[in-house]
Amino acid sequence: SSSAGPAGKREPAGLVLDLPSHRALRPDAAEDGDGNRKPSPQGGGGGGRRRPPETFADLVRRRLRSLRSGQPLCGPAALEANGRHPSDFPPEWHVGPESRVVVTGALSQLGMELILQLHEICGVGSVVAIDDMYPNTRRSRIDAVEGRLKYLQRRVPGFSSFVVPTFGIHPHPGLGEEVRHERMGRSFDVVERFRPTHVVHLGGAEEEGRDEHVDYGDIEGASPFVAGGDSAMMRRFTRSLGMEQVLQSLARDNGRRDDGGAGQPRMVYVSSDEVDDLSGVPFAPSPDGSGGRRPPASVLGASSLAAELLASYYHRRHSVFSVGLRLPAVLGPFGRPGSLLHDLAERTVRHAAGRNVDGVPPYHRDRDRYVLDGMWRRRRGAEKGEMEQIVYVGDVANAVLAAMQYGPPGGASDAASGPPLLRIGSKFTASMRDLAESMERILPAHDQSDLPSSSDSGSSSSAATSSLHVHGISPRDAARNRDLLGWAHYTQLGEGTKSTLAWHVLNAYPYGLPGGVPSRDAFQGLLDESSETLSFMNLPCASGCRWSGMCTDSPWDDVARVTREMTRSCKFVIYTVDLRPSLD
Repeated sequence: SSSAGPAGKREPAGLVLDLPSHRALRPDAAEDGDGNRKPSPQGGGGGGRRRPPETFADLVRRRLRSLRSGQPLCGPAALEANGRHPSDFPPEWHVGPESRVVVTGALSQLGMELILQLHEICGVGSVVAIDDMYPNTRRSRIDAVEGRLKYLQRRVPGFSSFVVPTFGIHPHPGLGEEVRHERMGRSFDVVERFRPTHVVHLGGAEEEGRDEHVDYGDIEGASPFVAGGDSAMMRRFTRSLGMEQVLQSLARDNGRRDDGGAGQPRMVYVSSDEVDDLSGVPFAPSPDGSGGRRPPASVLGASSLAAELLASYYHRRHSVFSVGLRLPAVLGPFGRPGSLLHDLAERTVRHAAGRNVDGVPPYHRDRDRYVLDGMWRRRRGAEKGEMEQIVYVGDVANAVLAAMQYGPPGGASDAASGPPLLRIGSKFTASMRDLAESMERILPAHDQSDLPSSSDSGSSSSAATSSLHVHGISPRDAARNRDLLGWAHYTQLGEGTKSTLAWHVLNAYPYGLPGGVPSRDAFQGLLDESSETLSFMNLPCASGCRWSGMCTDSPWDDVARVTREMTRSCKFVIYTVDLRPSLD
């Protein structure tokens, strides 16, 4: 039926969604009228527990599976949740050295953090990375290959394979290794090809929210939707396509099994909190009582809702179990160049170092790149100072680790309830203007003459009015996250901001600050405070790195220390290296 719109106008009838997974996210899902926790259906369930306590026979079976698995749970969140509900974390899905993990969107901010945690925390022995390496600009491609891909190859011994897809997650059938597979009649199938124990689908997660647009470079001829082949919608299409390709592969794998999907590789995917208010589709019942009035739509909100729909469909029709995580804005290292959060941090480092200093990166000399008037317009609501929920990338990666190991009994076979869907977030909210001001307080600008004028900076966010009523994560969602996954955010917003800036400092100056930088103490103080969070940073070895205690280890470190002591009293020292191939 139609609904009443503004000024009494009737809007045409449209789609109203009522998915089981969405019911668990409603404000009234976790409590009854007396304030008691209600039981909820399996899989998509709400905040309460869904089954009777574990029997002695269940306990024996779980212990036997644990002995056969030989892998402990990985990550503090999963360990905490397992202590309360051990049957929700079966040993066969524990993440450890024997795991084989496929990560799509591997070179994205979250993908990098997750792969590093899989190696550093879980000791995963095999990681297959899939990433389309967008944006297709020269600087972004260099950053993807030199700053990310090669870093993972050096840092993560289990980084076994890297795939660049053409559409979705599938590589071009006529290039490289795929030619041989196609001749054998083996088209790309991610589960059949790599036999993973876990699949984490982050493809498209690099698409920033709030309608943020950046230059994605040369995509001429890449789109079949428009004449000439130049369409930004191609990126959104490939995100949904990649999601379905993963789900199709898991469904085919289930069809080959005789265990009812119990041995299916565990799948985790990410969605966006924009589904709540910017999906373009009303949910039933409408939270504001508007009778199904159509909300506004953003690209990320609509494409994230499409991912949730696909997950629900494949769960109901093909018993494919998945866990979806709705994310707010993510702050931290490895941000995408060109995104507002990334460039605000880069701008702060640039102004603190001074643009007229020899040795600064070439892009620091580009004043137009860092004019705030243009930067605010990239992101919906940034110019007006609208508040957004912010969560640190390391915390999100820990939630993904817990979700990878979460597998309640019967979760795949219970088709009546949707797959689990959780809101991951923090209690912290800020506007983009707030974050920019916070960054500048941590690293004050040195060259004041290069700062934007007052008209460029705009009004303070505290005086700005917001059209969105954004709050931190609700107590009900926080309790549900802790109940199901044992997860809660633990990084304070100030700490996350400092870690982000410290990463940008090392990214801009991997060999050390240029000699002419006047504010060295501010930079060094920031790095000293953030040293624990910089263990994943990629720096040169001591021969070219001046960041004491943070350089990459090399066989020559001991030699350098000895020769430094031997020549401490010398005014000049000449180092020579013999590189003849005849030397042992």
